[in-house]
Amino acid sequence: MKKTISEQADYFIKEMGLEEEFELMEHIYVENFMISGSETDELAVILQRAHESLLALIWETIREEDTESPGREELEKLLYEKIPASLRMNLYICVKNRFMCF
Repeated sequence: MKKTISEQADYFIKEMGLEEEFELMEHIYVENFMISGSETDELAVILQRAHESLLALIWETIREEDTESPGREELEKLLYEKIPASLRMNLYICVKNRFMCF
């Protein structure tokens, strides 16, 4: 029986004795890049709940010029404005190029 990639990865981690290291990496990822709390579609609420690491990653992805990251409150305001604009632009590019984008 052929193993899935996930099963192969689990086997490798277990065989190498790396369970604790991968649990630590999972914890770091969840703490820094996941948003906790009840589900919402309110962007302002999502940005308030987000860890600064996630906000910094988003900022690096959508900023237009080579500027330093602003403080937390200003960053939330900038992202609140830029995220919808970035999504609209990416959707426009997909439609213009006839790509299937979701």
